[in-house]
Amino acid sequence: MDRAVSILDGILGWLVLFGVKYLETKDFEKAMEATLNVAKGLLFGDLGELERRSRRYTEILRAIALGYSRWGLIRDYLAVKGMKTPEPRLYELLKNLKKRGWVEEENREYRLADPVVKLILRGS
Repeated sequence: MDRAVSILDGILGWLVLFGVKYLETKDFEKAMEATLNVAKGLLFGDLGELERRSRRYTEILRAIALGYSRWGLIRDYLAVKGMKTPEPRLYELLKNLKKRGWVEEENREYRLADPVVKLILRGS
């Protein structure tokens, strides 16, 4: 169970889902894979909604998942992806992601609020 708590960062909803899947399979790896597959389905639905507003949202989240946690690094990541973004626009995008609970900011560094999102975005 400690391993599941570590992977899912103690987030209750994911732990409950993992527990149900573990009871069904009696196998840690299968239960974790099933949990992450459910999370992936939910995440991609939510990301699709964000992407309808701006493709930059998903790329900003992916940048943060990959460790580009500072403003300038995120801006440079977007530029490399062919999405040169004016500073006021990047500010608004990050502000919206914080407001919607996707991103947290501390000491001028950004991180994803849900570690499961980070796992999934790193792998996609």
